[in-house]
Amino acid sequence: MTKQTQRLALILIFILISNEMISTDDNGAINSNWMSTNLEVSEFRNGDTILFAKTIEEWRYAAQNKEPACCYFNYDSVNSKQHGKLYNRYAIIDKRGLAPEGYRIPTLDDWDMFKDSINHIVFYDIRKLDSLGINIEIPDIESIKTNTPMFGSCYLDGTMATSPSWDFWTTSLSKDGYPIIIMINHPYMKSLESHPANGEYVRCIKD
Repeated sequence: MTKQTQRLALILIFILISNEMISTDDNGAINSNWMSTNLEVSEFRNGDTILFAKTIEEWRYAAQNKEPACCYFNYDSVNSKQHGKLYNRYAIIDKRGLAPEGYRIPTLDDWDMFKDSINHIVFYDIRKLDSLGINIEIPDIESIKTNTPMFGSCYLDGTMATSPSWDFWTTSLSKDGYPIIIMINHPYMKSLESHPANGEYVRCIKD
């Protein structure tokens, strides 16, 4: 798989997230249960500020202290305009509430139902697998000619990982008690375990 193919595959992922989660009425108003963009809040629902990491060292501090935190991908605000913020698991489960009023962080079952509304998506559910090791092949889409924004995650040590996929937090846990994220890598979607100090994207759903 070439790097160009990986980058181009992100176009399909972006279309998947931005179009399939959103339906509109005759006036163009969003009536989907899903938010149309990734979460980008800086405060909890009660108004308390979420630690905003501007450097690797600040992200590591949050990880070491198991403190809720968020950051921009590559610590660059330019990336927030298209992707939103990355949040660690501690922010997801904080009792002060990360999701805006009227919304919540989706469960694995929510994503499973989302999958059912999309044609030609294969969903590998961690709860139904004996192994996490699944090879995912991205189809050849060299015919798509456009520039593609970067996607990625933040590791617990503060370093960034560029990825040909969208990774989203859920509130669900694996049978071994590890946090579960959803990875969408068109045309595949699968659930897998993640470390609570990692930074992943968040897409909220209505209560």
